[in-house]
Amino acid sequence: MQTGVPDEFTEQVRQVLERLFDLPYLYQHPLAATWRTSDDETAGSHAAALRQAVQAAIEALNPGDSTPFRAPQARLYQLLHLHFMEGLSVQESAHELAISERQAYRDLRRGVETVALSLWYQRESASGKPARATDLSSIDAEVERLDVRLSQVDLGQCLVRSARSVERLGQTRNVTLDFVSPASPVQVWSYAAAVQQILTSVVSLVVQRAESGRVQVTAVRQGEAVAVVFRFQYDGEIGRLLDHLSPAAGTLAGRLGWQMAERHLAGGDTELALQISMIGPNVLVIDDNEELLELVARYLSDHTVSVTTAASSEEGLRLARSTRPDAIILDVMMPGMDGWEALQTFKTWPETADIPIVVCSVFHDPELAYSLGASVVLAKPVRRGEVLAALHELGIV
Repeated sequence: MQTGVPDEFTEQVRQVLERLFDLPYLYQHPLAATWRTSDDETAGSHAAALRQAVQAAIEALNPGDSTPFRAPQARLYQLLHLHFMEGLSVQESAHELAISERQAYRDLRRGVETVALSLWYQRESASGKPARATDLSSIDAEVERLDVRLSQVDLGQCLVRSARSVERLGQTRNVTLDFVSPASPVQVWSYAAAVQQILTSVVSLVVQRAESGRVQVTAVRQGEAVAVVFRFQYDGEIGRLLDHLSPAAGTLAGRLGWQMAERHLAGGDTELALQISMIGPNVLVIDDNEELLELVARYLSDHTVSVTTAASSEEGLRLARSTRPDAIILDVMMPGMDGWEALQTFKTWPETADIPIVVCSVFHDPELAYSLGASVVLAKPVRRGEVLAALHELGIV
């Protein structure tokens, strides 16, 4: 999850969460000095204010009492509350929410990052500095407004456009971009507008932080991914280069599943690498209703998701073993092996046990579904927004 928040800050927030009720520990924690009350400048007031801020960030994720305890939209809040507020282990929290331990760790990590992002934007106002104009809600709003269709995006062309956008900035910095053109076009299936803005933000960051001279840019295929690599002389400013990337660009990149990493090489060079998958996650839809299979495929046609379909539980089990989908949407009422038996089988097989499963059926029995290992439960007839919300909660879209 790319958030634009420094890794060190996220780690500090995790430390505070792990010992949220240990005030002597919080007294000494580096973050305590950032949160203070206006009238009391003691270490105790700082620690108490920090704990209050963390608790408020967790509570902000609470979808309300009307939302079922195990509902997907409540999972981050429930995990954070169970583990850090009530003191349950990750294993115990997973059991309470009827999810796998692996899913719990993944969601808990995302929950910590979400709390860290909330606190990151509070810290400036908490320390008396002007608050940033950009906050989590505004970034998410801009991302949600990005309503464009998927298409084949030529990364080389996007990089050229980005270079044109920052050309004047490069001239003022005496920095020149050298592109090493790939032998053939390097394309990804994605949102063109999002890809363009992320690359422009990264190119701008590199130009601003590079020493005078040339920046080498390459885009090469690496299996089912594309690596875009910037190599240059860093200007030596303290801190990670990616800490200076705009939060909006980091959020967009995270939504698209991009990985970003930097490393410092012998001789003083720095490499900033973007790892971009050429294929999206795969969702296996198991239903004996052919119209429903086509409907779900249409629902996901505008997202970086490939859809595999199966008209029976038996076929779905075979495909799941061979394709290892990122998620499964499973009907219950099917001839032969029904969905309940298939769900139990999926959770029994080691190679499919960790695949999140969305049970989607007219037989709406959430308690039974969750007890058998379902991650999300939807009732038919199902709407596009419900399918997308379920897959978004699972980190698929």
